[in-house]
This record gives sequence, C-alpha cells and structure tokens, in this order.
Amino acid sequence: MNQTTISGRMRLVADALRFGRDPRARLMATLLVPMLLAACGGASGDGDGVAGATYTVSVTVTGLRHSYNGMTLRNNGGDDLKLYADGTSSFKTALASGSTYAVTVLSQPTGPNQTCTVSNGSGTIGAGNVTNVAINCPYPTTYAVGGTVSGLAGGRVDLTYRADNVSIPLGLQVNANGAFVFERDWTSAVSGTVYGVSISNQPTNPAQTCVVNNATGTVASADVTDVQVVCGYYNVSVTVSGLRVTARGLTVRNNGIDGMQPFNGTFKFFTPLPSGATYDVTVSAQPTGPAQTCVVNNGSGTITSSDVVVTVDCPYPPAHAVGGAVTGLTGKNLGLRYAADNISFPLSLNLNANGAYAFGANSTSAVGGSNYTVSIAAQPTNPDQTCVVDHATGTVGAGDVSDVGVTCGPAIVASTCVPPTGAGTTHGSISTAQTWTEAGSPHIVPFDIGITAPVTIEPCGVVRIAQGGTVTISPGGSLIAAGALGQPVTFEALTPGQAWSSIRNVGGNLSLTHAVLTGGGAPLNTNPAYAGALHMQSPGLAGSFHVDDVEITGSLSQGVYINGPVGFDASSQNLRISGSVGYPVHVYARVIGSVPSGRYTGNGHDEIAIAGSGGPVVDDQTMHDRGVPYHVGSGADGGRMDVNAPVGSPVAVLTIEPGVTVRFPPGGTLNVDPGNGTNPARGALIAIGGATPAQTIVFTSDQPVPKAGDWLGIGFNGAIDSRTTMQNTRVEFAGGASQGGSNSCPFPGIVINDAAIRIFGPPSSQFITNSEIRSSARFGIDRGWRADLQPDFLASNTFNAVASCKETTPRLANGVCPAIPACP
Repeated sequence: MNQTTISGRMRLVADALRFGRDPRARLMATLLVPMLLAACGGASGDGDGVAGATYTVSVTVTGLRHSYNGMTLRNNGGDDLKLYADGTSSFKTALASGSTYAVTVLSQPTGPNQTCTVSNGSGTIGAGNVTNVAINCPYPTTYAVGGTVSGLAGGRVDLTYRADNVSIPLGLQVNANGAFVFERDWTSAVSGTVYGVSISNQPTNPAQTCVVNNATGTVASADVTDVQVVCGYYNVSVTVSGLRVTARGLTVRNNGIDGMQPFNGTFKFFTPLPSGATYDVTVSAQPTGPAQTCVVNNGSGTITSSDVVVTVDCPYPPAHAVGGAVTGLTGKNLGLRYAADNISFPLSLNLNANGAYAFGANSTSAVGGSNYTVSIAAQPTNPDQTCVVDHATGTVGAGDVSDVGVTCGPAIVASTCVPPTGAGTTHGSISTAQTWTEAGSPHIVPFDIGITAPVTIEPCGVVRIAQGGTVTISPGGSLIAAGALGQPVTFEALTPGQAWSSIRNVGGNLSLTHAVLTGGGAPLNTNPAYAGALHMQSPGLAGSFHVDDVEITGSLSQGVYINGPVGFDASSQNLRISGSVGYPVHVYARVIGSVPSGRYTGNGHDEIAIAGSGGPVVDDQTMHDRGVPYHVGSGADGGRMDVNAPVGSPVAVLTIEPGVTVRFPPGGTLNVDPGNGTNPARGALIAIGGATPAQTIVFTSDQPVPKAGDWLGIGFNGAIDSRTTMQNTRVEFAGGASQGGSNSCPFPGIVINDAAIRIFGPPSSQFITNSEIRSSARFGIDRGWRADLQPDFLASNTFNAVASCKETTPRLANGVCPAIPACP
C-alpha cells in the first residue's frame, strides 16, 4: 500500500472519530485501525522493523484487587512499571527492533496479598509494539460487607470499612434509610477476613448521632448483610470548669459504667443513648494535686431528642503567683522549675531576659500555707552562665510571692588543681617582689605579715594562713591572685577548723581573679560587725580593690568589710559569698554602688549591710539589685543613712534600682540632705521602681514582726533637687517618734508631725507618684515646708493603715495656717 493510500485512509479514521456518535462511523474506525497498523508494519512483534524506529512493550493485567500498595513490574531488569488495577499499560522505555525484552514481577501486591504471574513475558522486538504480555493475579472468591441504615432523618452518614487484609480503609456515603453495601470488588474480603464498619462523620442537618451494631466480624464464605447503622442516638457530655492546671484524677461516669477523665472544657461520654433512655452523671474520683471537690449540676434525667450537656464545677480558693526578678542574665534559655506540696507535677519557665517573672496563680494553685521551691532546671547558654535562686523556698501567705530572685553570672568551672602534698614555702613580711607558684604550694603564712612590694600568686597556688593570722597590704604593696578559669588561687586555714582573720588592704592594691577564700574572717578582739575575710580599709583614696570570679565561704564575720572611701573597682564582678556568720558584705554608704554582681545568699544575714556610722553618700552611687535586701546599720552601727555632698561639690545623687528593698532598724532613717532651710539640697534621691510588684522599691522595717513606727522614715531637706523622684515605691512601718519638728501646721494634741515621708524643703512639683505608704504610726506625708506653692500628694499615691492624716498642711510663706487644717 503506497503512502498516498495510507494518508487517505488515515483521514477516514479521523473523520470517523470526529463523528463518533454515529454507530457506523465507530464501526468504520474500528475496522480501519488494524488495517492501517498492519500496513505500517506495527501490528505485532514479527518481521523486520523500520530503521531507527522504536517500539513499546505493554502488559495486560487481570485480577488485580484495588490496592494502595499495588504491584511493580520490571522490564529488562531496570524499567519499572507501578500498577494498581486491571488494564493495559506500557513500560516507559521504547526498544529498537531486535532488542530483547523480559518482563518480571518485581514486587507482588499487598493489602490484599496476591501472587501474580507473567505469560509471554520475554522475547525479541520485531517490527511492532509488543502487546501480548499478560499478567494474571488470581484471588479467591470475595464477598461484600453491608447491612441496613435506620432512623436517618434526612442528613448523610459517612461509613468506613476496615479489614485485616486491605491496606487502606474504604468510605461510603449513605443518604437514606435502607440497605448499604461495600462491594466485593473493593473489600477483597475472603473467608476468614476480619472486618470492621465504623462511622467517620455523623449526620448534620439535622444533627444526629448514629451507632453501629454488629460492627465487627469475620467473613464466613458468604456476603455479610447484618451490619446495622442505627441513628437517633444522642450524646451525653460534661463541661468542666475550675479544674486547676496541675490537677489530675477527676473521673466522671454516666450511669455508673461509662467513665472518662476530663479537663476543663466539654467532653463526650463514649456511649451515646437513644431517646427515652436515662442518664446519671456522677463524680467517681475527685482530682488531686491540688485537691479539689468537683460538683455535678443537673447530672441526671431522660434523653429526649437532643444531646445533653452536664456541668461539673470544681471550685478552688483564690490562688497566688510565685515569682521575682532575674538579674545578670546575658545568655539564653534559662530554665526555672516550680514545685510545691499541693500540685501533682512541677511547672517550668524558659527565660531569655532580665526582669520580673512569675509562675502564674492559675498554674501554681498556691494558697495560704502552700510550701514551694523554685530551682534552676537549665543553666543559660550562649554564653554559658551559672544562675542561683535567692529565697528559693518558702510558704505562701495571703498574697503573691515576689521575692524569689534569680542571679546569674559567669559559668562556674570546677577546679582542676591538684591539692599540694609537699612541705611548701613559708613566708614572712614581704618587701621585695615575689611570685608564689603552684609548685611552691602550699605557701604558709604562720603569723601576721605585711606586704609592701608586689606579690603575684599563679594559678592553682595555695596559701594557708595560721589561726588568727592577717595579711596586710600597705601602700607600695600589692597582692595579685592571678588564677585562671578552672585553676583558682586558694586561701585557706593552715589548720582545718582554726580560722584565719583577714586579708586587709590599707592603701595598697588587692586584686583577686578566679580565687577561693575559705575558713577566714575570725574577728579576734573586734566587734564581729567590723571584721571580714577581706577587709578594705584605705585611710584615703589610695589603693584599689578588684574581684572577678571570687568565692568566699565560711567567714566567722562578714565576707567583705569596707570601712573607707575605696570600694570595689568598676570592673569587679561575680563575687559569691556564703556561709558567713554575719553579712556577706558590710560597706560604707559612700561606696555602696561598688558592690559587684554575684551571689550573696546562704549567710547569717542575707543582706548587704550599710554602715550607719560610715558617713553619707557624697557623690553619685547606685544601689543595684543584687538579689538580697540592703540593711542600713549593722551591729553597733546606727540605722541612719544620709545623702549629702560636701559644700561646693556636685549634688550627691543616690539611685535605687527597681526591685531593691532597703530595711531599717528601730529609729532608722534615710535623710536626703540632712541640712535645713530653703537652700538648694546637696542630695537627691532617684527611686523609680518597675510596674510589677517584684520591681517595686520597698523601704521597710527590719523587725521579724514589723509594726507601724518601727523606724522614722524618709526625710527631704532644703529646696528639693529637680532630679529627686519616688515612683512605684512603698514606704511601710515608718512614722516613728522623732525629736524634730517641721513647718507644717499643727494638729490638736500632736506635738510633732512625724510621718513616713517628711518634706522639710519646698518642692517645685509632686515628685512622689504611684507609690504606697502603708502602716505609718502617725501621718503619711508631712508637707513640712513654708511656701505658697503647696503640691498635693494625694491624687497619685495610696495610703493604707495610716494612723493620722494622709498628709499634713504646709504653712504659707507668711507662716499662716488654716484655722482648722485639713486632715484627708
């Protein structure tokens, strides 16, 4: 047949397909296609092929069940064909005439399992496509699974069929009552198949609950027809409220059988009930951790034509948050853990910034009397740090707990130093430069010695000081403990249990880096309040004092005592003091801002003591939040702290950081410029707390059971400096009896207008705001100046338990008072 004839007949085929609705056209196309293929030489694999032509290998599959996994055929060991159902398919790689083909089953179908065989699977490509490869997948006789639907009220119920021999579930939508069936071609269910029918979606419009009876079974050589889907059932649910976050074990039951353990929210019982059935919801087990008594409301009745929701209320007393503030954090992912005797499992927090934190009341369930512990669950990384918890344990009172501080510093690395075993080196007073090595350790100080030349101690050096011994560094001398991370310099007792006295600096240079001091601080014949393992006692401004990664433990007095004008230098950091009989640090007020970051807990008094007799703050100082309160006065010291620059010097400004607490002994007072008159004040106070309770700045009593009038209060003298501010502060248990009057107008029967805060100089503005005055023994604020400008402090402050008026009335500039002063 020539090419023109073939082309003409191909057009006839196209026309036949175009007008395929005419049966005659379809017949003509059917007859012409084989003829044309034969004319082209492509009807079978016989004969010689056209040069350069390629031909496909196709397979015809019969008997393959509907399967998620299907089967895989392979031609010539590499060309794979994945099949999921009966029909004819071709391998993707066409082959040239003369090539061989070999079709095999690479993987047999599963779900259901079948064994398929290949017929006419191999041969040589001739002049046409290979079409006679047959794949036969025999399977035993299969059966349908079905039943009836009843009670459906117009909606649609979705059913699901599962069995142990199929890989994916089958779905069926039923829209009317009557018979339903999962056809045998899809179930592949044979005798012995274990099946199950369930409801995947309940009817809506209208909403109904359907249940399946005879839902599971085993096929036994016949179609299954007894699965019953019955609609018109209704759910019984409970809505639980008030259950605490950590509570566990609440169990509710319906009709004494159907049980569950719900949380807050709405939950359905497993078994729905038909119309007319009764329900009876009860609590079979009350929750614990914390213990609660839950009550069922409207728990019993009869099912009508709708779902039933029963409420379960779990009341609990008002709970309190537990928290505090984080300081010194520079790393990430600080983990805190909260545990208490009334919750079933610990709570956790992950923190990445300094500031206030809290375990919320909803989580802690902490009520009055609850014992709690806050601990470090994970130390911060990037950079690595070591954090410690202050006031880690306690008992909840009548309010939130906000004093659990977390202080972070550089990571503490365990020492790798080997304790010395040799006789060591004995030292007397030193007047020429020396280096104390690890190899020469222990370096023995058998009695009091003086240092007037440089002494450097190398990493892992050990110094042992005799009982009562003191090392004194004088001008021209220096003691440089140059330890390294993991290789500290150690100062310890020569004889265990026999404490040495101090390392005292009286004008030289003392620098301790990566050092450990233990077993010192013996007060000898001194008042213990005036002694410390480290003693900075420069008579003038000579000398220096530096610490970095220093640990002081077990001092018989203070860890550090500073009674001079030279404090820690500005680069000091990470000072850790514990086990001191007295305070961790006792300093003069004029160097209070030099106390470095670190940890100051685990001592006899976990407070930073400010010497009451050590003179005023004379320049700018900041009371940093170091995780423990400050205490004005110690031992025989008075409890007075002044802020007062010398005449001719810049105003001394005392700044107090948010979260700081300052405690005063009986009769104690804070005086901002203790002078008088209308001259400009030589002191200023900036006390600006944060917005949360943990960041409030608190001025309070040091008494175990505080009461109104324990201490005098805060006094401002002279014309108030414009920088002076008290915001978000609390002054409590003050207003004690003093000896000094003021210019405020007198009240009948009161000689001195004592108050928690006394303002003797005229203020230019209302500099006290958002603050609370609590438990004052006399007035709240004594406006004790004499001027026509009379700012009022009532509007933005709160006054609680103030014995007399909230504020007094100042005199006018001419000294005149109202006939009857107001007493708000």
